[in-house]
Amino acid sequence: MKKKCKSERCENLRPHVNGSAYCNPCRNSKQRYGISVPERQDLLNDQNGKCLLCDTDIVFDGSRSQYSACVDHSHETGEVRGILCGNCNTNIGYLENKKIDLDALASYLKS
Repeated sequence: MKKKCKSERCENLRPHVNGSAYCNPCRNSKQRYGISVPERQDLLNDQNGKCLLCDTDIVFDGSRSQYSACVDHSHETGEVRGILCGNCNTNIGYLENKKIDLDALASYLKS
């Protein structure tokens, strides 16, 4: 018999095959970002269901669409910064990984 996920407020059942105390979505989210699925949803709710950068309505739907919510985090520290749409998350990740000078980018875009 499957048991409920150990994460507070998570109603998912956890798999009995891998011995995890968490359901697969919470286990993945905790491993990657240190937060559970309900905590991830709380962040999005605090943002009124919108991307922090472009204000687009987003949801956690498990897809990789441009409107799917993504947990944004620092690639250096792992700290969660907020929830972004797929487009903004991809662009921020690119800028961060390439070490783009954001002041130079802002100046370029204003010219």
